[in-house]
Amino acid sequence: MSTSAWLPPLSGGLLPYWLLLTSAISLANSIQAYTTLARTREVYAGPAPATYKAPTNPLALTFTAIPNPNSPVTPLSARTFGTWTALAAVIRFYCAYSLNDPRFYQLALWTYGVAWMHFVSEWLDV
Repeated sequence: MSTSAWLPPLSGGLLPYWLLLTSAISLANSIQAYTTLARTREVYAGPAPATYKAPTNPLALTFTAIPNPNSPVTPLSARTFGTWTALAAVIRFYCAYSLNDPRFYQLALWTYGVAWMHFVSEWLDV
């Protein structure tokens, strides 16, 4: 069976492929949230510790080898975030194949809306 048999029909334009892409990325992020806290702690670093030293190399991939003790990330918060992200991935996946169903379409839009509110609240530090 060819790969195109698994992809959504082209009649929906690029939106179904965008939904599949973001669904796959969300699923990978969920797996990461369940398996390690290191990457999540890098994103939600919290205030820098008093002994924090900025990297001298601007191209450095990590800020510190020691996890930030001030990070608000806990195992529970990471699993909650991973669960929400997995749920959003499933909804987006179903919408990619059911784009003409207004219920799936609206649910998928809501997943992006809630994610947008989450990231804006982090940006505003609410």
